[in-house]
Amino acid sequence: MSKTKEIIKKLTALESKLDSVLEKLEKLERRVSTQSPVKTKNTKKKDPVNVVKVNKIKIAESSDSILITGDTYDIKNDFKVYRSKWVGEVKGWRLMLSNIPDYEQFKEELRNKCNKLVITAAEDTIETGATVNDVGDYLDNNCMIESSEDDD
Repeated sequence: MSKTKEIIKKLTALESKLDSVLEKLEKLERRVSTQSPVKTKNTKKKDPVNVVKVNKIKIAESSDSILITGDTYDIKNDFKVYRSKWVGEVKGWRLMLSNIPDYEQFKEELRNKCNKLVITAAEDTIETGATVNDVGDYLDNNCMIESSEDDD
């Protein structure tokens, strides 16, 4: 038998096997499409793993800075990105508005991370009894370093 005839014989056998496989695949696809969808046990949507939800955050706004108080411990690193300073006397974080590129977006991100966000003016009193102006006076008189070299 010549080489050409051997090749044609093998190709015919392969073609026959391929037709058989395609036929079985079509039957399988028809059977799967007629079956009901598979039900999973847990259909609840889970929150992403990295989302931290804290209870209540208060923002007291002044003309050049804000003071953030409340349940801030779990998200304190979010404030450190903006070179914020912890003020122990009022138990809050002071951020200069000049260090926050988009303040509205910053507030929206905070809203997403807490159950309740309260925004007040600087004149209003916060929980500790000190006002934001008192905090500003404290910081101005006690050498607050605002350079980027300070890694707190």
